[in-house]
Amino acid sequence: MAASGRVDVTVVDTDFHVNEDMDKLVNYLVDPYRTVYERSYGDFNPNPYPQAGWFAPDRMGKQKPRTVQTEADVREAMERFELDYAIVQPSASMHLGAHHHDEFATALAHAYNEYALQEVLAPEDGIYGSILVAPQRPETAAAEIRSRRDEPGFSSVAIPSGGVHPPLGNRRYHPIYEAASEAGLPVTMHNAVTMLMMTFPFQHRGYSRNLTAHATLHPMQHMSHMADMIVQGVPVEFPDLKIVMQEAGVGWIPFMMRRLDNEYLNHRSDAPTLEQMPSDYVRDQFYFSTQPFEAVKETAYVEAMVELVGTDTLMFATDYPHFDFDNTADVMGRLNQVPDEEREKLAGLTALSIFDVDHDE
Repeated sequence: MAASGRVDVTVVDTDFHVNEDMDKLVNYLVDPYRTVYERSYGDFNPNPYPQAGWFAPDRMGKQKPRTVQTEADVREAMERFELDYAIVQPSASMHLGAHHHDEFATALAHAYNEYALQEVLAPEDGIYGSILVAPQRPETAAAEIRSRRDEPGFSSVAIPSGGVHPPLGNRRYHPIYEAASEAGLPVTMHNAVTMLMMTFPFQHRGYSRNLTAHATLHPMQHMSHMADMIVQGVPVEFPDLKIVMQEAGVGWIPFMMRRLDNEYLNHRSDAPTLEQMPSDYVRDQFYFSTQPFEAVKETAYVEAMVELVGTDTLMFATDYPHFDFDNTADVMGRLNQVPDEEREKLAGLTALSIFDVDHDE
């Protein structure tokens, strides 16, 4: 299958979002949590996740924000942006990892998965999604993965990594990695800007503008999780595990690979389980969605990032329908100077080799 129109390659959007809200999810909450939630809020159905008092006065974006909540909504966007496959991720539920109530968090993850399965996913049309798990309860998360691994449309496992404590290299998360490895599913990690207050409270307290936080949050948290996972030997313990880091751009990746290598050469005894350089584990087991592909209009920068990071690990993403999404034709157009084979990998072929989706070889 190949896209038509202005885009001449198979395109997999590895970070497409739905705007799930509690009006949707409450219908899939199991008791006692649904009863408690409805008794607490009646018909109001507010977002139950922690927020930072966010104020973003000028979210101009590329178009007026749209709501995507159904299979039909996803299909319409796929046609507009010439997508052959969409890997659907949640929006509000990306704050799940910072929820204080661990049992309610697992119920919310289960509710999202049921909503996605019943109302969004359509693998026969290229619409896939991730099994959302609550990192607060790793054993329960592992059970959720095992119970859904064979359900149609789930192509990966999603950890909402924003605000997660301790960082994801900690051994307490091993049940999640073990279950994902057994299922042959990659683990996606996606941060949420408002979770800055949970993970970096002092820095957030000093930020007086949305722009400052939005520019730093996503790569900053991924750097922390990546470093912790590698130093604590997650790739060594789970050599078949594939880890996909989303929505942080690409410029931080070659820097962090070299930074970790430099530190490892000076502190090898602090990471005794490693059998090769940290950057080798990044190349072998970590993958990255491109959005927001910063400086996408600078051809030299784009070509340098493709060369430094490599199309074996970079995967296209739009982040649609969020305000700062990347347009398929714009990104593919900027890759015209990249060799066709590399362009095809970044557009979709690498993603097809990582995510569990049905496709023609």
